[in-house]
Amino acid sequence: MKRFFSTSFAGIYILVFAVSIGVATFIENDFGTSSAMKLVYQALWFEVLLTLFCITLVVNVVKYKMIAQKRWPLVIFHLSMVMILVGAGITRYFSYEGTMHIREGESSNTILSRDTHLNFQASSNGNMYEFSEPVLFSSIGSNAFDEKYNVAGRPIRVEVQEILPNPTNILAQSSSGQPILKIVYGGSGSRQEFYIAEGERRTLFGLNFDFSQSLEDSSAVDFTDTPTDVNIYFSDGELFFKSRSNLTEMVMLTQTQTALSATQVYPLKLRSLYDNGDKGFVFGDFLPSGELKMVSTGRKLENSSTIGVSLKVTIDEEEFERYVFGRNGGEGHAEVINVDGMDFSVSFGSKRIQLPFSVYLNEFIMDRYPGTDSPESYASEVTLIDEREQIRENHRIYMNHV
Repeated sequence: MKRFFSTSFAGIYILVFAVSIGVATFIENDFGTSSAMKLVYQALWFEVLLTLFCITLVVNVVKYKMIAQKRWPLVIFHLSMVMILVGAGITRYFSYEGTMHIREGESSNTILSRDTHLNFQASSNGNMYEFSEPVLFSSIGSNAFDEKYNVAGRPIRVEVQEILPNPTNILAQSSSGQPILKIVYGGSGSRQEFYIAEGERRTLFGLNFDFSQSLEDSSAVDFTDTPTDVNIYFSDGELFFKSRSNLTEMVMLTQTQTALSATQVYPLKLRSLYDNGDKGFVFGDFLPSGELKMVSTGRKLENSSTIGVSLKVTIDEEEFERYVFGRNGGEGHAEVINVDGMDFSVSFGSKRIQLPFSVYLNEFIMDRYPGTDSPESYASEVTLIDEREQIRENHRIYMNHV
């Protein structure tokens, strides 16, 4: 046992540590920070390695009587490493961190956690239950999660079935599918893709699309008593549409432009640009019998990457499958399941943490390099408010240096 705390083993620990963080760098480069955290930095074996190294440092200080022999440089070196490792352990197990978003002239007393959570909320018989589980999902490694709960006397089981890094929907052929149309919008300098199925009404980029009417009823729609902006029809294998406002149709292949009058039915042309003078959109792909499939567009998870989590939720032996989406630093959208008077919701993302104090942002100051929009420096003039301790202090946070 003493061999594990010998000088030779200390050298082995340092070597393994160096190789580990080197490998972690390559993992982070190819698969993202979460993969490096899961496989190396937050792995049990890595924590055991650092613990053994820390104990070895203390043992060697005692074994070689460094203090008694007044070998102060070696004492300072060894104890400095011990303090660093102990501090890292305290940070790892007893602290938390997050991001506080404050607008100028407003205050906040909550932060969004850096770590991601599966957040649960249940409502039954007028009672509200909230709980969360910290999770670290990555594109490689095990993402196993299988937990059982008892909420209001009812058994609930939550299982993670699949993790999709950078998820997106694709339109796929299906013998049991339905007519689905892709609509592409290029506003705000970025391409956005949306899908609308027959029978649906959707509001997309400020326009209301209706794919629930039949072509035979199109003459009855005059847009005076409906918020719809564009009606889409599928009849005899062909697509048609009519708009509340005048449109310009441009065939992308030939650049031919045609003026379309409002409230008139026209054949819908795929991959043509329609513009009402304010917004432009393209009807992309269409399948008469299709379905939307969730796929991953890349395995590397950046800090801003979205993760799709496929869940199987069992309540009173009744099973439900849901997808939840979220990312580090943001609150995810909750999926709600209703079972016999209980509303059970689950979301994935950062957890909102209540603080015992609040911060008021008086002014945010940003200096830019002359002649450019690139920021040179920034600072925040804030007021720390603690009602319990009757504290109200002004502080200046310069470049995130608190």
